Amino acid sequence: MNVSLDGITLQVSDLDASREFYNKIPGSVEEVFVPGRISIFRIGKSRIGLLSTGVHRGFHMEFETENLDDLFSLLIQSGIKITGEPKMRPHGERTFIVFDPDGYQLEFEEIESQEN
Repeated sequence: MNVSLDGITLQVSDLDASREFYNKIPGSVEEVFVPGRISIFRIGKSRIGLLSTGVHRGFHMEFETENLDDLFSLLIQSGIKITGEPKMRPHGERTFIVFDPDGYQLEFEEIESQEN
């Protein structure tokens, strides 16, 4: 099983101002936009999420895997404390979250199928 760093999500105070800024980066493409909540830009091979929190509170890292349920089971077996079962997020990703020893949030998500 492989896990790949997919991107980071910044907790931003002004979603519109942040969207305007990141939209100016050459090659950036906004893939997800939920007004007042979140914007996700693809920049090259990675993504940057802009989560509207009203204040700057930091960031979290996002990792992709080909089988979220198997990874969930493996991490539980390894003794890593997980915040809850995998669930579908409002912006269309199925994820679960863990915290590292310093409190950094790691969000694991399943790689979307590229089949049509």
